[in-house]
Amino acid sequence: MLIELNEGRTDCTVCEDFLDEVDGLNWQVVAGILKEAKNPLTRQEMLDQWPEDFPIPNPAALWKWLDRAVKDGRLCREGTGRRNCPYRYGVMGGET
Repeated sequence: MLIELNEGRTDCTVCEDFLDEVDGLNWQVVAGILKEAKNPLTRQEMLDQWPEDFPIPNPAALWKWLDRAVKDGRLCREGTGRRNCPYRYGVMGGET
């Protein structure tokens, strides 16, 4: 992961270039997992089903990537994101 520290050295952000590179490979893995799922999945359920032949992403990195995919319209998200109602993700319109 590539991160950038702000000028005040108080916060950092994931560089967008990294997200663009991760996009292709992780999208294929996530899309495959969601295609096989009968219902929308939580982030943890996706990590639990992650194929052994691909490196498992950091949960925080996966969350940021999924959030970006929702904003881009590639995934839909339901739930409140709270402990008793976690976010669940599905592919928009059942398509990848």
